[in-house]
Amino acid sequence: MSGRFSGRLSRLDVEGGPWVLDAPDGTTYHLVGDLGRASRLLGRPVRVHGRLAPDVVTTAQVGPVIEVSSVEPDDGAVGRG
Repeated sequence: MSGRFSGRLSRLDVEGGPWVLDAPDGTTYHLVGDLGRASRLLGRPVRVHGRLAPDVVTTAQVGPVIEVSSVEPDDGAVGRG
């Protein structure tokens, strides 16, 4: 399922430091793809465009996987959460 996902971007200190999106509903998504340029957005609210990939398994096992096509700041989230 392709879509847009919102939350706070971070990296975990397990299994190679996976990129994750902490969504407002409490879901932690594991982000896969080319996220190198997203490092400037660490700790900030973001919108992730991509595909929910229930068929993808990772060693980090941190949550549902999103295959990322782009990440952008969510400036509208300022003051939320």
